[in-house]
Amino acid sequence: MKRLTLSPILWGVLCGCLGFAANMARFSLGTGVDILLGNVFSYFAFRAFGRRSGLIAITISASATVLLWNHPFAWIIWIVEYVFVTRRSKIAAPARDVIFWSLIGAPALFLFYGLIMGMDLLSMLLVVLKQGANGVANIVIADVLFFVLFTRRWIHPTEHGVSSISLRESVVVLFFSLVLLPTVVALWTTSRGAYERLSDESQQTTMRVLREAEVRYNDLVDRYFQNIRALTQAYLDGADGAQIREMARTLNTGFERFYVQVKPDHIVDIASSTRAEIHDERIADTFQYKFPAMRPLPGTEGGARKFQWVVPFEIGGRHGVTFTIVSTSDIQRILDAATFVQSNSALMVLDADGKVVALKRNAIEGHWEQRVAELASANQLLSPVRVGKLIFGVPAMVMESESVLALASAPLKGTNWRLVSAVSLEKGVTSLRRQQVFLLFQAIAILNLAALVAVSVSRTGREISGDLINAIEKSTESGAVVFPKSITRFGETRDMAARLLSVHRKFLREKRELDRERWRIEQIAAEPPLVIYAYEVNIDAGYRVAHFQTSPSRQKVYGWTPDEVPNVGSWLDRIHPDDKEAVIANLLKTIEKDGRSISEYRVKKKNGEYVWVVDCAIVGAPAENGFRDVIGFSMDITELKVMREKLVQAAKLSTLGEMAAGLAHEINQPLQAITFAAANLKYDVKKLPETEITPKILQRIERIEHQIDRASEIISHVGIFGRATPIARELLSVNAVIDAIAALARPMCLDAAIYFDVKHPDEDAFVSAQQVMVEQIIMNLISNARDAIGDRKKAGDETPGQISLQVGRTPSEVLISVEDNGTGISDDNMRRLFEPFFTTKAPGSGTGLGLSISFGIATELGGAINAVNTGGGARFTLIMPRVQRATA
Repeated sequence: MKRLTLSPILWGVLCGCLGFAANMARFSLGTGVDILLGNVFSYFAFRAFGRRSGLIAITISASATVLLWNHPFAWIIWIVEYVFVTRRSKIAAPARDVIFWSLIGAPALFLFYGLIMGMDLLSMLLVVLKQGANGVANIVIADVLFFVLFTRRWIHPTEHGVSSISLRESVVVLFFSLVLLPTVVALWTTSRGAYERLSDESQQTTMRVLREAEVRYNDLVDRYFQNIRALTQAYLDGADGAQIREMARTLNTGFERFYVQVKPDHIVDIASSTRAEIHDERIADTFQYKFPAMRPLPGTEGGARKFQWVVPFEIGGRHGVTFTIVSTSDIQRILDAATFVQSNSALMVLDADGKVVALKRNAIEGHWEQRVAELASANQLLSPVRVGKLIFGVPAMVMESESVLALASAPLKGTNWRLVSAVSLEKGVTSLRRQQVFLLFQAIAILNLAALVAVSVSRTGREISGDLINAIEKSTESGAVVFPKSITRFGETRDMAARLLSVHRKFLREKRELDRERWRIEQIAAEPPLVIYAYEVNIDAGYRVAHFQTSPSRQKVYGWTPDEVPNVGSWLDRIHPDDKEAVIANLLKTIEKDGRSISEYRVKKKNGEYVWVVDCAIVGAPAENGFRDVIGFSMDITELKVMREKLVQAAKLSTLGEMAAGLAHEINQPLQAITFAAANLKYDVKKLPETEITPKILQRIERIEHQIDRASEIISHVGIFGRATPIARELLSVNAVIDAIAALARPMCLDAAIYFDVKHPDEDAFVSAQQVMVEQIIMNLISNARDAIGDRKKAGDETPGQISLQVGRTPSEVLISVEDNGTGISDDNMRRLFEPFFTTKAPGSGTGLGLSISFGIATELGGAINAVNTGGGARFTLIMPRVQRATA
C-alpha cells in the first residue's frame, strides 16, 4: 500500500481544516465555557511535518474562534502560544505551554476579559484556568497521538518533522496525560450534568411562573369582559348613572370610567349617562372594531403610557363598542399585587409593539429587559432561551452569570399583549463555576506536582542511561564490568545493563570482523582500474536518486574528486554524447526490472580524454520507502579494447598475408615466363645486323626488363608481408632514402598544386631495412596526404595545400614523419585506421590495404607507425630502430 505523499504545506492545510472542524464542534462545559480540541491537529502537524506546517494548521484551525465569538483575540493568543511552544528548547512542550500561560497567556486574558469585556472576577478566573488547561490538553493529546502512530510506524515524519522521541519528553507527556486528560473528562462530565440540572430547574421555574401568570390574566380578562357586558346591558336597559356607578363599585372592575359607542359619532360615559366630548380621532374611530383590542394612545399621563381597551358588543339587536382608558401604572399596580413571582425571577408584560408595559422583579438584577423584549417580539422566546449580555454583537456566554432564562407566551386574548417569564441564572451558574474553578485549581496544582515528578524521573532516567552508556563504552569483549549504584539499585535496570553488555560485546566482535572485511574490500576497490559505486533510486518519485557513493579509486582512474561528481546525474553528463542515450536506456530498463546490466561506453576523464569503461550494475528489489539499491562497478578497459582491436587486426593481417603469399606464387610463374621471353627477344635482336637494330628497340626492351625487375621486387614485398620469403636487409642511409623519395613525390605534389617540403638533419642516420620497403611506406603516406588535401578542397576550403616530410632521431630510433594540412582523422576512423580493407575514400578510389600493408612492413622491420591529428590536418610517423654504421 502506497503512502499518501504531500508537501509539508499541504499537510498543514489538511490538518488545519480538520482542526477548524473540530473547533466548531466544541465540547461545552456548561455555564458558557467550552473545550476546543481542534489545535490537536496543529501540534500533530508540527511533530510530523515541521514547524511551518504546524503554523499553517494553527492559523486555519484557530480562525474558528472568530466565527464562534466574533473577535480575533483568542486566534491571536493561540498563534502566539504555538510560536512559543514550538521553539527549540530542552523543556518538554507541555511544560513550555504551562510557562506560556503563566507568563503571557493569563495576563493577556485578564487584560482582555477584565478591561475590555468587563467580566466579573470569578468568570474571568474560570476562563483563564480553562484556557490554560485547554491549551496544555491540546499539546498532550497531540503528543500522545504522535507517539502512538510514530512507535507503530503508521506515520513516517518528513525531513522537517521529529525523527526521534526523547525519554524526557515521553515521561513529561505521560505524567501530564495521566493528570490532565482525566481531569478534563471529569470536568466535562460533571459540569455538563450539573449545568443540565440547573437548566432543567430554571426552565421549570420559568414555565411555572408563566403558566400561573397566564391563568391569572385569563381570569382577569374574563371577569372584565363579563363586567363590561353587564354594565353595557344595564345602560342599554335604561339604568341611570347612579345605578351604573353603584353596579361598577359592586363588581369591583378596577376601572372608574367606561364608555359606550353605539354610533360612530356618539360616545357616552355610562358612569354619568352623559355624552362624552372626546375629540381624539383615534378614540372616535373605534366603532369599526369587531374583536377586542388594546390600542396605544399618544401622550403620557404622569409618565405612564395610555391604552384604549376596546370590547365590541351586540346586545338585543344593537351593536357597538365599549372601551376604557388604561395606563401602564394601572397594569403595574395589578402586576405588583401578584404573589406567584418567585425569588430570582421576574414577570414582564409587553405590548403588541414589543415595548415593556409592566415589570415585576423578585431578587433579580441585570440589563436584560430590552434584549428579552426584542427576542419575544421576534417570536424567539416560545421555548426557554438564555439571554445575556452582547459583546461584539454575539451573546457573551462566558458571562452567563449575568444572563436569564426567558420564556414568552403567545399573544394574549383581548389585548395581543405578551407575558414574559425570566429566571436569573446567576446563583446556579456562580455555584457551578466555583466548583469548576476549584477542580481546575486542583488539576493545575497536581499538574505542577506531576511536572516536578516528571522532571525528576527524566533526570534519573538520564543519569541511569548516561552511567550505563559510560560503563558499556569502557567495557571490553572479555573484561569484568562494575556498574554504578544508579544502575544496580533497580533490578530492571541491572538486568537491562547485563543484556546490553552482552549485546555490546557481541557487537564489538562483529564490528571487528566487519572492519576486517571492510578493509579487504577497500583495498580491493582502492586500486585502479576498478571503481565500485552504490546509490538508491525511487521509480515512483520520478527516479529520485539518493546516497550516491563511490570508491576512492574513482579519482585515480578518472581524475574526478567526489565533490566534482557528487551524484549519478553529473556522472552521466560525462559520458560520450554518442553513448549516453543508449547507456541511460539500458540503466532504466535494468532498474525497472530489478535485474543486472553490462554496458561498454566512453567517459571523459578530468584531462578531457575519453576512455572506454565496462559498467556492471545490479539492482535490488524496492524497500519499504520505495527506494531500490543499485550496486555496481566500472573498469577502465581502454588498453584491453586496444589489445582486442590489435588482435582482430592481426587476424585480418594474417589472412591477408596468406592471400598475398598465394597471389605472389601465382604471379611469379607468368612473370618468369615474361622475363625469359624478354631475354630471348633481346638476344635475337642483338643477332640482327646493326643496320636493322634501332636504339628505340633496345630502349624498349630494357624498359620491359626494368619493369619486370620492379614487379619482382613488389612480389617480393608481398611475399615478405605474407611471410612467404625471408627479409634480406641492408644498411640504409636515411638521408639518401629521403632524397630518393622526394625526387618521386615532388612532381606528384606539384601536379596537385601542393607545396612539398623536405627537412632532414645534416648528420646522417642509418637503419637496417630494404630501401624499396621504406620507399613504399613513405610514398603511401604521401599519397594519402595528397588525397586528404584534395578532399578538403572539394569541400570548398581553398587554403593552399602543404605536405612536410621530416626526419628526426633519438639515440635509439629514427622518426620519419609525413604531415599535411588536410581534413584530419575522426575518432572513429582513428581506431580503425590500420584495419585491412578499411577506407574512407569513395568506392573505386581505394582498396583499404595501403596503411595495413605499410603497418605490417613497419612491424616486420621492428618499428611502428602512429598517427595524430594536428591543428590543421594529420601527422603520420614511421618509427624504426636506429643502427650504427660500424655494425652494418
